[in-house]
Amino acid sequence: MINSKIAGVGYYVPEKVVTNDDLASYLDTSDEWITRKIGIKERRVAADNEVTSDMGAAAAEMALKNAENAEVSEKETDKPEKAEKASKDSGKNKKNGGKN
Repeated sequence: MINSKIAGVGYYVPEKVVTNDDLASYLDTSDEWITRKIGIKERRVAADNEVTSDMGAAAAEMALKNAENAEVSEKETDKPEKAEKASKDSGKNKKNGGKN
């Protein structure tokens, strides 16, 4: 049996906020109707230059910072060596702005 634990969690939300009032300004709807029918007041929208891997990398970085022991989080794995290296290199690539 493999033992594991969650040592840290992270999240990321894009900066741009679109409210129900924003939608109501160009759609035939209202904040009240959207809130009553769907139950949300706002949503986040990624920037034009923002992709899901950027968001994932930011969330992962936060999770590692929040981990009690980030060293253990990175070293204790059952992945093959190549997969672990590729994963770490991918994260470094995002941190370095696409440069290895």
